[in-house]
Amino acid sequence: MSDKAFYDVFPNIQLSKELDTYLRDTVVKRVAMFNEAQRMEIYLESTHLIRKEIIYRTEEELRVYLFGATSRVKVKINERYTLSGQYAPEKLLELYKESLLLELSNESHVSYRLVKRGNMTMTGQQLRITLEDSGLARGREKEIRKFFEELFLSRFGMSVSAVVSYAENSASEEETGDLGSDASEKDGNVEEINVEEGLSIEFTEAGESEKESETRTTEKKAAMRNPRKRMETYRRGDGKKKG
Repeated sequence: MSDKAFYDVFPNIQLSKELDTYLRDTVVKRVAMFNEAQRMEIYLESTHLIRKEIIYRTEEELRVYLFGATSRVKVKINERYTLSGQYAPEKLLELYKESLLLELSNESHVSYRLVKRGNMTMTGQQLRITLEDSGLARGREKEIRKFFEELFLSRFGMSVSAVVSYAENSASEEETGDLGSDASEKDGNVEEINVEEGLSIEFTEAGESEKESETRTTEKKAAMRNPRKRMETYRRGDGKKKG
């Protein structure tokens, strides 16, 4: 599709005054619908910054407008900015930092907490990220650098080099133990599967001995032979017994 103003593409949508202020001058470059994934992606271009919170709220308004409040279709806006020269990298980070952190929190809660506790500065095309030194932070370094470098390139057309350094962690181990975990790490690769597919499934609860775990597994597998209970959400095992 050729470039069109936001309200030419979505003429009847009723946005709040705040959202309208940000969206009225934007241009829709492309709209793509992924039916199997139940996802619509809207490629938006703007000459002024839009807070990520505004983008998320607009996605929800568009979802309801296009598909109805009960629809499970997800609407995602991929925004790109063509900014004037007044947005030097240092100024851009100052104005957009909270939006960066909000987006990072949706990608990975753990990485967000690490960066939030640290510090970010921009000098030219170099983004310096200082994290409290820990094994967790060092394990996340590559992911954090990739997130910021790819975001600045796709959204602002800036080839930014993200450099991570570490500061002495003055907090006790107990104080640093509240970073939580990402859902994907806590729950594993969870999907709906049928127990008759020959997959290795373990039913283990915290504090159980190996014998108790085996007993629980046997009982639950037997219960799963009931057709009414056959489909539930489990961890997909790797076919090997965990030690």
